[in-house]
Amino acid sequence: MTGADPRAPGGRSLVAIDGLDGSGKSRFARALASACEAEGDPGVFLFRVDDFRRPLGDIPAGADEAAIYYERYYDFALLDDCLRQFLDGVPGVSIPRFDSDGEILEGTQELQFGGARLAFLEGVFALRSPTVATGTLVLLEVTEEEARRRILARDTARGRSEAIVEHRMNNRYFPAQRVYRAAFDPLRRADVVIDNQRWGAPRVLRQETSRVPAVIGRALRRVIPA
Repeated sequence: MTGADPRAPGGRSLVAIDGLDGSGKSRFARALASACEAEGDPGVFLFRVDDFRRPLGDIPAGADEAAIYYERYYDFALLDDCLRQFLDGVPGVSIPRFDSDGEILEGTQELQFGGARLAFLEGVFALRSPTVATGTLVLLEVTEEEARRRILARDTARGRSEAIVEHRMNNRYFPAQRVYRAAFDPLRRADVVIDNQRWGAPRVLRQETSRVPAVIGRALRRVIPA
C-alpha cells in the first residue's frame, strides 16, 4: 500500500535517522520534524542517542577505543525501553541525566511525550535498538572525507583541540562505524537513503514507499524538493 502509516498499537510511529558521525543526523531530524509539523502533524517528539550516554571514566592508554565507543558509550537497552514505552502510548519517561563536563550521571531528565504520535530517533548505531527495526529507517550517506571535515569543524568549535578530534575520528568514530555497518548493514535495511553530501542539496537515492508513513513522505518532499 502506497504511503502506508504503520502505527504501533498505541497509535504512535517511529522514524530513525541513522548515518556516520558527521553525516548531519541532528540537523536533518530537526528539519524533518519541522516539516511534519508544517504538514499538520504537531505531535512530534525527538529522541537523541546522545541523551543515553554512559560514563566511561578514564580510558587506559592502548585500549581498543573503537570497541569501547561501540559497546559502552551509549545505553541502548535503556533507549530501546524508552522507544517501546513511547510506542505503547505512555505519556513520558524519566532517564538519568548525563553531565558531559564531569562524565557522570547526575539527576534525571524527563522526556514528556504529551500527545506526540510520531517520534524521531537521531544518532549513531540506531539499529542497535531492536525497536528501530519495527519503524522506518532513514539513512544519511556522506563520504568519510566530508564527515571528517564536519566533525573537525563542529568539535573544535566546542573547544576540543584538532589533535584530540583527529584522534577520536581515527580511533573511535570511524572504526566503530565499520563494525556497526558490518553487523547491521543499515544501507540494505534502510527504507529511505539520502545523499547528504551537500548541506543545502540533499537527494533521495532510494525510498521504499510502502514502509514510509504518508506524513514522512510529504515532509521529505518539503525538505528535499524535486
